[in-house]
Amino acid sequence: LNMAEYTPKGTWTCLVTFALLASDVQQVEGFIPSSSSTATAAPATSSKYAELPGMRCAEQADFYPVGHVGGEWTEYLHRQAEKRCNKEPSCVGIMRYIGHDPVHCRYWCGRPQFCNSTQGASLNGLWLSYIKPEKVAALELQPGQDQGEVREAVCKDPIRISREKVVILAQLMPQLPFEDSSTCYVWWRRFSMGSPLAETLSAKVPSYLSKFSGELVENEHKGLVYLGSDSNFGFPRYHFDGNSLPAAPRSPKTKLMSIFFSSKDAVCYGADAERQAMTLYLADALFPGDVFAYDGHEDSLDEIFAPYQTTVFCGDFKSQRFPPPALVRAIALSTYPVVPLWMQGNLSRVQFHLPEAVQTYDPASLDLIQLHAWLEGLFVNPGDTASADLQRMFNEFANRALIYRYGEPVAQRAEAAACALCESRKRWKLRQLYSGALVAGPDGFADEAAYEEARNAAVEFALCSNSHRGHHRQRAVVRSTWASTLRDMPGVSLLFFVGLSAEGGSASELEAEPDVVQLDVKETLQTRSLKVFLMLEWAFDRYPHLQWLLCLEDDVYLRPRPIVEMLRGRAPVFYLWGKINRGTPIVRDPGHPDYNSLNQCPEQSDPVFGDAFPAFPDSALWIMSADLLNLVVRQWSEFLIAVRKVQVEELVGTLPPLPGPAIGLALLQVVAGGVSINMDDRYFNYFSSPPSCKPSSSIVHSRTWIFENVSTETMHCMWRLDDPSRSTMRLDGRMPDLCQCAPEGSDAELDSYNGLLAGTMYPKSRYPD
Repeated sequence: LNMAEYTPKGTWTCLVTFALLASDVQQVEGFIPSSSSTATAAPATSSKYAELPGMRCAEQADFYPVGHVGGEWTEYLHRQAEKRCNKEPSCVGIMRYIGHDPVHCRYWCGRPQFCNSTQGASLNGLWLSYIKPEKVAALELQPGQDQGEVREAVCKDPIRISREKVVILAQLMPQLPFEDSSTCYVWWRRFSMGSPLAETLSAKVPSYLSKFSGELVENEHKGLVYLGSDSNFGFPRYHFDGNSLPAAPRSPKTKLMSIFFSSKDAVCYGADAERQAMTLYLADALFPGDVFAYDGHEDSLDEIFAPYQTTVFCGDFKSQRFPPPALVRAIALSTYPVVPLWMQGNLSRVQFHLPEAVQTYDPASLDLIQLHAWLEGLFVNPGDTASADLQRMFNEFANRALIYRYGEPVAQRAEAAACALCESRKRWKLRQLYSGALVAGPDGFADEAAYEEARNAAVEFALCSNSHRGHHRQRAVVRSTWASTLRDMPGVSLLFFVGLSAEGGSASELEAEPDVVQLDVKETLQTRSLKVFLMLEWAFDRYPHLQWLLCLEDDVYLRPRPIVEMLRGRAPVFYLWGKINRGTPIVRDPGHPDYNSLNQCPEQSDPVFGDAFPAFPDSALWIMSADLLNLVVRQWSEFLIAVRKVQVEELVGTLPPLPGPAIGLALLQVVAGGVSINMDDRYFNYFSSPPSCKPSSSIVHSRTWIFENVSTETMHCMWRLDDPSRSTMRLDGRMPDLCQCAPEGSDAELDSYNGLLAGTMYPKSRYPD
């Protein structure tokens, strides 16, 4: 097929390609442009054979009829291997190498080995076996080779539970290295190692599995979503994002556009059916020196993206870890990804605003020459600087979010996740113990103090409402409306926190409210942040086996049941949930009530917003896992102790007056101290502030969970609609429409032309309805 393409240099080049049979293509080695790197990433493979990760079967020696040294694993190769196995009566199945050793990979990544017996199968995490379905039941596992990586985790700070040894196994082993009962074993199952441990091995090695406390899983599976957790197989599984940041810092950009292929065989489709698909070779002819293919090594991505302002992503990235490592590295290096539409549509699964950090193209209409010209107009000679500035803003948002999530090396983050899993499991057992004791009621305890201690020890979710001393009616309405559902939710506690009266009122006025905690700080505009940190310390000390802390304002109308259900499906690993504010300017006007001196908040140098607060959660509602709460409380402990020794007025000038930014600075210090935070803002559209059904960026819909700045009258109205369905509200279900309670009524509309929710910048598909 002959094609004439206009090149960027203004010359006409005739590009000639040849249609080869797939079997012939496998024999062509070295046919790659010198400027392009090779690839080893394997595509997803569909098969009727049983897929068994971490296992080698009995090899049929010196029998390699398909594949070749130096090749790759492809779906075509897989089909050919299975066809050959089906023709051999003695063939039980096939196996392929999935390890990362370059020498072994050269010999075995693209050359399957064949199995000739159901006996002699062994555990080996570097291999993946495909066994004929009728042969699986007859498999006999033998002791495997000790090729597994074993590491004892260094837990940053066990919260309150006695320290136990946490051991991570990156590969399956026939024998565990320690046999003492105090060791917590966690299997770190790397990406592409197949289905979960419990699903594949439970029938074969139950005694082996019984010694594990859980799994860290890089693949997403049914029931296990991104940053999620489940315990459907007898022990907890935490999703673990195995991506990492570049080793080198960002550098000045010297080139405009590169083209990145997911593998050397990947393609970008042309504008129509009659046009040649854009392959690695055609792209290299158009843009020599600017075309690359993934070689399977993430560190090689840094030099590919570092000098470029933009990179076009070509190929099937669905078979890679999500988000794709290349996308993470590109954003971290401030290279603007240009991705297929399907990829952008999935990015809100990682961060709500991440789709705005990329440019998109429709694979059905991709024209690299026109795309290059358009990018040049956007970034090199911008006619509309606002578009480039907006792109830069969201890219910087994403860049900072990646630093929070991936700041630690992968191995250290895996250790943190394993420690969190083991401690969470132990806290769960202790809560179960105390919950069982509480069944007998107060009569089963020596005195009221012992009963109250047991109640606190059984709390899993602590809802801490930041209230004002004089808000008696507001608290009464909360108790009689949404908070009444908490009585049917074991392990959930709600308390209101107030400060001392600035006018010197007595504590007797709170005697009728036993769920109100008075903190030792006066309620003033200047002590708002201090009050919140005192509240966090109080809750952390009171609830010894706490898993989640929810901080909210007393004028929030909440639907707690789906929130609790959501949290039980999240991995509690240094996790922060909420509506995250980024780029908020720091008030430096001394006459403003929210004024921040340089002592309260040092001058910031954000590359987009300048002197702006670091990311912080909206104060209406945010949620923190117990391990992150522990670090925040410890970080401020010296300061909080000092508060009790001197006049508060002498110390409040060291904190930003607003609680949200103060929490943001504390989180920034946690990250600077070498801890990665899983900051989750994916539920941005589950907030409404104020409750409005007019077009806005936080419009009320049938799955809104958090309504901010709600009056007592509106709260009563909402509860009258919610009360009949209070016990049926679920994470994945619709709830009553509360628009009739919004003061201005409802007229939300969908712009049918561009798919945006009218009055917003977000696609309708990003709203949970």
